[in-house]
Amino acid sequence: EEEAHEVGSLRAAYERALAAVHRHTSFHSEHSELARTLAALKTDDVLYASNNWAVAAEHTDSGKAVVASDPHLPYFLPSIWLYMGIHCSDPSSRFNNRLFGATIVGAPGVGIGGNQNISWAYTTNDADTQDLFKMQNNADNTGYFYKGEEVPYETVVEQFQVAGQGTVERTFINSLYGPVTTDGDDYYSLHWAVLGEVDTSVEALFLTNIARDWDEWRKGCAEWMGMLFNAAFGDDTGNVGIQIVGNRIPIRPAGSFGIVPKPGNGSFDWLGYIPFEDLPHVYKPEQGFVVSANNPPDTFAQEEYPLPGPYAPGFRAQRIIDLLLDAIDAGEKITMAYHGEVQNDVLALPFWYVRPALESLELSTEAAKDRQAMLLAWDGNEVVSSKEARTFEAWFQCLLAVTEKEVGTAVENPWLTSVWFNHPNASTPEPAVCAAWGGSCVEYASECFENATAAVSTRRYGLTHYGLMSHLLPLPIEWNRVVPVGGDPWTPNCASLAVEIGGSELQLVVAGPSMRMLTEVGSLQSSCVLPGGESGDPLSPHYDDMLDEWANGEYLPLGWAQ
Repeated sequence: EEEAHEVGSLRAAYERALAAVHRHTSFHSEHSELARTLAALKTDDVLYASNNWAVAAEHTDSGKAVVASDPHLPYFLPSIWLYMGIHCSDPSSRFNNRLFGATIVGAPGVGIGGNQNISWAYTTNDADTQDLFKMQNNADNTGYFYKGEEVPYETVVEQFQVAGQGTVERTFINSLYGPVTTDGDDYYSLHWAVLGEVDTSVEALFLTNIARDWDEWRKGCAEWMGMLFNAAFGDDTGNVGIQIVGNRIPIRPAGSFGIVPKPGNGSFDWLGYIPFEDLPHVYKPEQGFVVSANNPPDTFAQEEYPLPGPYAPGFRAQRIIDLLLDAIDAGEKITMAYHGEVQNDVLALPFWYVRPALESLELSTEAAKDRQAMLLAWDGNEVVSSKEARTFEAWFQCLLAVTEKEVGTAVENPWLTSVWFNHPNASTPEPAVCAAWGGSCVEYASECFENATAAVSTRRYGLTHYGLMSHLLPLPIEWNRVVPVGGDPWTPNCASLAVEIGGSELQLVVAGPSMRMLTEVGSLQSSCVLPGGESGDPLSPHYDDMLDEWANGEYLPLGWAQ
């Protein structure tokens, strides 16, 4: 009865949820051209996340390497991914191989998958490949000063056919760095590695699809250009590896970073691009496995060039590593079922990081102390049946917001938050983020707990935390799907972006694992699942025929040998 009531509430609140999503992603017309441009280019690094790992044959029960992948993207119906298999037996073709895996409509190959010899999976690498340069203009803004010389801007006039207006002309300005945008009297030029270059990424897709071993696969990876990946790999000899992919990652001068604009006078020009061989990579790692989850990459043996960027905090990666090591250190061989458990894990490591702060709260009411005791007895698992998860998340989101007074926004970094609030002793100076609120971190955390958790019920997490799979088209609401989901942005089973529905406790999670795939390399056997189905027709039996399995952490066996 309670669950039926919640589903009814979801339907009634759906329009409000869509409005909330729109507010999250929109920007306002009164902003400057620069603000509009930056907003259009901005991506939410919480929304787009992924996990992958590869475990060598020495640690698996099958004696074969295993590659795991679950890219975290927006939920849609039909699902973003399609599972496909290709068998080409023409001996004269370079494509004389079996190919299988997940692809997207229109892609000339398989993005994540394998063939009869190797398997691979990608997560996004967040190395910074863009810089914004503030130009030093001449008096009439027709040119700029670069290395002591005046250089004219290049102008391009484009014509557009606009309904009701006929032909509309727009003039675009370019500098030697790239396209120029304005903010009042200031001119800024975007320097991005892929602008004006011939993109060889399609060739990369093809070459990785037909590769037979680590060396051939890396040759294909070297052709990826605009897209940056952490590429996990396994082969039919039982070995695994990882390669940072992206052949246009800039080398900046010492002391130069891509975080803020810099003078466009030539003094901060890039020195070139990091050679592919110098990008972090390893084959046959000593520990017998590799893991990535959008976290800052290890430098391995290649330490000459840094890879700064807005990486995700390493909580998902750390949890995956912990779970793999739990099995390996216990002398257990890792099964496909165990890999599935890792992909579906929802233990909130941030809870354990801030638990000392939870213990130190100074609370004034018995009700708040009861809620504190409830969380202190909790194991941190944000499963759908948890009665503690929603209370913790309400408090934790308030802790993350501590930076708003000092920097104007919440800093989504649980590790920094734990450093600030796990305050060692009263004699240590208060962190500035807490002092900005006029008190100590203990006072801020205690007030957060008293206020943020007061109205939170102890209903099961899955009755307030739903995954929303909406159709790509504006179809009637009954053709969308909702399912209870656990986790948060830092659990391996990631709830990447939860939209609050005003006037209720309900949250709609609109991004997370867009597919899950586990592959035994060389066996042509995979376990797969989608958050929905492969058909876009709501009347088709394949519209949502995998949704229940996905929500329950189950998989469908796919044999590619036939």
